[in-house]
Amino acid sequence: MNRRGFAIPIRVLISLILVFVITSIFYLSWRKVEILKAEADVKNQIDYVLSEIEIMVASGDARDVSNPSDLSGDKRKFDLNLPEKVDFVAFGFNPEKEGKITGDGSCIFYKIKGGNEKVIWLENIYFRKGKNESGRWVISNEGFMIKNGKYSLIFELVEEIGGKKYVLIYPSSI
Repeated sequence: MNRRGFAIPIRVLISLILVFVITSIFYLSWRKVEILKAEADVKNQIDYVLSEIEIMVASGDARDVSNPSDLSGDKRKFDLNLPEKVDFVAFGFNPEKEGKITGDGSCIFYKIKGGNEKVIWLENIYFRKGKNESGRWVISNEGFMIKNGKYSLIFELVEEIGGKKYVLIYPSSI
């Protein structure tokens, strides 16, 4: 093979490698942008829910869960639409660590697929998963978790015998 015949395949090989590198950089950048967009979307929805919950906890009436005749505490209904990239949003616990109540339920953990776990620590807001007992929502000793998709959730302000207030979370369709 002469020198010219050998140089053409090397140029083609170098061109293919450059195209591959540029395409890879573009693909990785696009994936990172998708993750950041999903994180921003989830954070915006959580911030909106928290702003309403903070008002409810500060000025709302709590239902006494030990009194069956106490009808209802203040409630807020939220329709959440979590992007496909959402791994989880957990109210009151970290699903990646034993799944038990974390910080007395005063936290929200969320994670986007391909991203890092994020946590929001709260003051004076204690989340619990609502448990339906004979048509009445009571406190369970669990947090509440959702994944990607559409959800319609009720957040209700309740109070235990000692006066401690919790925010019960349960689906609005049940």
